[in-house]
Amino acid sequence: MAFLFYDERLFGGDIPQNFVTWTLAGSLIGLGVIIPGLSPSNFLVYLGMYKDMSDGIKGLNFMIIIPIAIGAILTVLIFSKLADYIINKAYAGFFHIIMGVVFASTLMIVPRDYNYRSLGTLACIVLLVAGAGFGNWMSNLEKRYKK
Repeated sequence: MAFLFYDERLFGGDIPQNFVTWTLAGSLIGLGVIIPGLSPSNFLVYLGMYKDMSDGIKGLNFMIIIPIAIGAILTVLIFSKLADYIINKAYAGFFHIIMGVVFASTLMIVPRDYNYRSLGTLACIVLLVAGAGFGNWMSNLEKRYKK
């Protein structure tokens, strides 16, 4: 949530891209692997690293690929048992935290200078309500036939 309040003042829009920051990006990807529901791409977009990362992987730039791989592998090896322990001990609280992080990271990448009085915005709201309704219907359908 701190990212929401400090916004671009915290990073100035983009962070420098070097071995350390690419390793941290790999760590975010590793966390996304072991923590269900966590999407590291939102953070990478916010930090201004996503496009450069995808271009680096596409172009086989090993100055980007190697630190990302190191960060991801180390994070999975170090934190997978910890995440499993936390999930087993505090399942509900852990997932509340994850939901908060996912919601906050999604809000971080929403454009703030967008004209919200457009037909596209109305379509987004209608589709959001329709998607929530469809999800609820599917959940009830699953309960009915799961017996």
